[in-house]
Amino acid sequence: MSRRPVTGVTGGSRGTGAATCVRLAAEGLDVALGHVSDDAAAQTTSGPARATGARCVTVRGDTSTECGVERLFDLAGAELGAAAKGAGDALTVAWPWS
Repeated sequence: MSRRPVTGVTGGSRGTGAATCVRLAAEGLDVALGHVSDDAAAQTTSGPARATGARCVTVRGDTSTECGVERLFDLAGAELGAAAKGAGDALTVAWPWS
């Protein structure tokens, strides 16, 4: 199995973030879907993302805090492997893995 690039999306449980998750999954990326509180909405978004063949992990945390960002990165790394890109609501990040 070839390794797919990984992206993190904040605000991924609804609206533009959810659409971004599904689109990036369809484009061939695995997705770390960050959300603040709505576990059900995050799971609803992860279904269509996974249906594209992507791996999708949902990560609950407030990415307006350092702790929340670290949680997103840590769980994305643990579940999906090295991450290459970040996308989301005005977020573009340099992932720390090579």
